[in-house]
Amino acid sequence: NNDEFSDNFYTGLINGKLIEWEITQNLDVKEIKHIYSHSSSITAIEIYNRQHIIVTAGEDKFIHIRKQYDFELLTAINLNYCFGNPTISQNYNLFPSLIKISDLNLLYVLLFDLESETNFIRGYNLNGILFAQTEKTLIKEETNKKIIINSISFTKNSNLIIGFHNLNNYILLQSWDLNIKQKFDINEKNDREGTKMIIYDPILDMINILYDNEFIREYLDKENKITDY
Repeated sequence: NNDEFSDNFYTGLINGKLIEWEITQNLDVKEIKHIYSHSSSITAIEIYNRQHIIVTAGEDKFIHIRKQYDFELLTAINLNYCFGNPTISQNYNLFPSLIKISDLNLLYVLLFDLESETNFIRGYNLNGILFAQTEKTLIKEETNKKIIINSISFTKNSNLIIGFHNLNNYILLQSWDLNIKQKFDINEKNDREGTKMIIYDPILDMINILYDNEFIREYLDKENKITDY
């Protein structure tokens, strides 16, 4: 993180208001600035200090990319519109729940489809152009289960590590097309169905797994090494 922004944090309200706050030396919380960024509730916020931008998503099915300094709007992404086919996805009742930006300046948004009760990932560049979307049945052998993705992290080469709410494994997705490159089972002795969050540490080659009441750090052995090239 950059020191310029390290003491500040951001909140999004149900009325679409984005607020930047500062913690003062007296430990008071002071509003720095705000903007009404969305026409409905803000559902996800991502800070990307490398480009000094802040990204928000809302129930209005828009993603807004803004300058972190003054909240100037740089890009607006309509999630109900795909380049070259303006009618695609208009039947989805979409709910954006998570945004992640890789070191390749690619934006990934996790979308929940309220009609099918499943979720999927789309990839955009920072100009708002869609370049990939995960398949509806991401894990094909689990045909009788509605798989729910709940976490996204990145490898050293900016491929995606995906964790699941109701599946006791994680997968590696290729960054450019969101196709599966590797699948890994979580080596646990219990019958837990899924995880709360999975974060991959590419420097230590370690998986951090969060459950309801337990946190596990697991180094990858030779058989489970992530093939990231």
